[in-house]
Amino acid sequence: MNGAAAVAIDEAVMAIVRAFLAEDCARERGGFLIGRLAGAGLPMTQVDHAVPCPDAPSTAYTLTFRADEWQLAQTHPAVSDGSASIVGWFHSHPSMSVRMSAQDRFIQRHFFQHPAQVAWIHDPVGGDEAFWCLRDGTIERMERVAY
Repeated sequence: MNGAAAVAIDEAVMAIVRAFLAEDCARERGGFLIGRLAGAGLPMTQVDHAVPCPDAPSTAYTLTFRADEWQLAQTHPAVSDGSASIVGWFHSHPSMSVRMSAQDRFIQRHFFQHPAQVAWIHDPVGGDEAFWCLRDGTIERMERVAY
């Protein structure tokens, strides 16, 4: 993987996220990724679950996670029983670039600071997607491995 950070995402989770994001292409939509972070014998972050947040306030260019959305993710059964944690977030950029916007970078830097935490951006109109992380203070693209 050429030293790049990597994320492994269950194919069923990918399908759930893509379908959720495609339900409304007039605005950004998003949610949280649940799994295990890279490290301690795990070579890459593993995503086993997604928590869509259909009520998160959003516009065509913004998405906000309030306390209600965070609570939804923290009460996911795998998080509650300690077998997994919030390992990242996902959101849509309908008909836009899948690069990190200034707001996306702010969210990643302030709420997903671990270098193995994932930001997944998907364009449900064009089908493009990218996975990002924060490493050594820099936002960089991650490689995705399906399982």
